Amino acid sequence: MQCSRQMLTTRHAAVGSAAAPLEPTYVGHAHTGMSARDRRSLEAHRPSVDDVWSCRARLTRMRYRRSHIPGATVFLTLVTLRRAPLLQDANVRSALRSAVAHVAARHPFRTLAFVVLPDHCHLLWQLPEHDGDFSLRVRLLKHHMSRRKELSSPIWQKRFWEHLIRDEDDLRRHLDYIHYNPVKHGHVRMAREWADSSFQHFVERGAYAKDWGIVDDLVVRGE
Repeated sequence: MQCSRQMLTTRHAAVGSAAAPLEPTYVGHAHTGMSARDRRSLEAHRPSVDDVWSCRARLTRMRYRRSHIPGATVFLTLVTLRRAPLLQDANVRSALRSAVAHVAARHPFRTLAFVVLPDHCHLLWQLPEHDGDFSLRVRLLKHHMSRRKELSSPIWQKRFWEHLIRDEDDLRRHLDYIHYNPVKHGHVRMAREWADSSFQHFVERGAYAKDWGIVDDLVVRGE
C-alpha cells in the first residue's frame, strides 16, 4: 500500500475517561453513482487496520530520521526517564562520565562542552572526519550505563534530541545555551556556581569572563 495515495484521517471517540484507539476514516469514497462492480473493487482495495498502522509506523520513522554527517559538530540533549532527578545521584553522574570515556575510546569523538542537570544533560560533540554516527555513540553510552548494577534502570528516555551545528554563530549560541542552562533552570544565580559543566574550562582559556551568565543579566537563545 502506498501511504501517499490513501486519503485517511483519524478519529478517536472518548469512552468514559479513556480514549478509544485511533481508527481510520476514509474520505472522498462516497458510493453515490458508483456501479456495483466499482463498489466491490473499492472494498477489495480498502487497506486493513494492519496496513494503516504499518503506514503510520513508516511515517513516524521518517520523522525521526537523523542526519549523520562525518566530521559534524552535534549538540545533544539526553533526558532522564519521566524527568526524574536521577542525575542528582553522584553514582549516576560518575557512571555517565565513565560511559562517555568508554564509548569515546572505542568510537572516537571529542566532548567540546557539556552540562549535567538533575533531569537532563547537554553534550556538544565533535565527530571524526570519517564517521558521523552520533546515534550509535548515544546508544552505546546508554547501554554502558544500564549495565552498572549499582544503578536503577532504566535511566534515560528512549529518544534523544540532536542539532547539527551549522556555523560559528550557531556554535557560540549553543555554547552559551549549555553554560547558561543551570541559571535558566533556577539552580544557581551565575554560571560559575554550577560545577557539572565545562564553563570553568572555557573561563580558564579566556572564552568567558568568570562573572558571565548572571541571572536576569542576559537572554540566551538556543535549541
